[in-house]
Amino acid sequence: MIENPVIDETVDADELMRYLKISKPTLDRWVKNGVICKPITPPKHNRVWNLKEVINSLKNTASS
Repeated sequence: MIENPVIDETVDADELMRYLKISKPTLDRWVKNGVICKPITPPKHNRVWNLKEVINSLKNTASS
């Protein structure tokens, strides 16, 4: 899934889409539907996620 070994870092939307191999509409839908966690930045800024939280939220979604 994610090749980068450093998981305790932040990623922006472009990096996240590249890691997960998804498009922007998919990313937006996943955030809206709770598939992945919400970004850690305020809505008006560039969206940034904590990569560790994204991985955990994806694992939780996959196991439910």
